[in-house]
Amino acid sequence: MLEKTVVEDAIDALGDVLEWRLTAARWEFISGILGRMTAAATQPHGVALREATVELELASPWRINRFGDEVKGPPPKPVRDRVNQLVHTLGEEPPTRDPKGTANPPQDPQHPGQG
Repeated sequence: MLEKTVVEDAIDALGDVLEWRLTAARWEFISGILGRMTAAATQPHGVALREATVELELASPWRINRFGDEVKGPPPKPVRDRVNQLVHTLGEEPPTRDPKGTANPPQDPQHPGQG
């Protein structure tokens, strides 16, 4: 069974992806990382998922910033679908973001306000 912290970190990173604006080439690169995360999510240990999560975090547009006039856009539908599938596979909802970008954990419907 995957460690809770590994799953939480992966879900947090996946939630970030949906807010990124990248070029088509970068989305293709991200799609490859998501493929590795998908494969890792089915493994009983968390090593591969942890490594893929770190790789995803390092690919963040806030870490890699290239200048130029390349067109950037939101995640394409296949990327959004893969993110949603991974979140579902891992069993949690990604945290929402407030307007300042601060992560808000998902709410427990049985205990509102206790995320």
